[in-house]
Amino acid sequence: NEFSVTGTTVMTTPPPFIYSVENSGSYSLSIAPGSIFVLYGSNFGLGPLVQANSYPLPLTLNGTAITVTSGSTTVSCPMAYAGPGTAAAVLPSSVPPGKATMTVSYNGTATSFPTEFDVAPTAPGLYTLGSSGVGPGVFTAPDGSAKTFEATAMTGETVTLWATGLGPVGGPDNTLPPTFPNFPGVEVFVGTQPATVIYSGRSGCCVGLDQISFVVP
Repeated sequence: NEFSVTGTTVMTTPPPFIYSVENSGSYSLSIAPGSIFVLYGSNFGLGPLVQANSYPLPLTLNGTAITVTSGSTTVSCPMAYAGPGTAAAVLPSSVPPGKATMTVSYNGTATSFPTEFDVAPTAPGLYTLGSSGVGPGVFTAPDGSAKTFEATAMTGETVTLWATGLGPVGGPDNTLPPTFPNFPGVEVFVGTQPATVIYSGRSGCCVGLDQISFVVP
């Protein structure tokens, strides 16, 4: 008698792996509670990049979810975008400063080895025009136009710089805060001259985004 055995090959996807966790503005390695961070790795977010376009921010996006563990507490991070090997999210304000670990999962499969990172009480990172963390920063006039070497700021003009990492806020981090805290102790120097800071706190447009408005001395 003839017989044949047919087998089915089961394709398995390797678990996600994290290369680095960085401030989304400066790409430094210190992340403050309530700030936007970027995560780089592999085996997650496959397919076109997907960006969250409404509030509240989801906890899973493009099959990707990020959790942070500090001590005995594990929290989920509101997702901003997720694509092949990259994702951005908000570190919940409830995460205390100190050592923490981060895990990313894709379609229910989590990293085998969580990544340790530093949570700082405050870690401002300035956004740059080239989105690289270096070079000219994102400074805007009251009408929203960008200040550049061709369109410079003038003495006495109010300018706003854009950053993330001033610190945590009360309430959830997946929606716009009901009140906009003015973080104390923020100083701005133009060259070596101190500037008068008018406002330093969360932006009214976006979760985790900070704005610092000052008068050019």
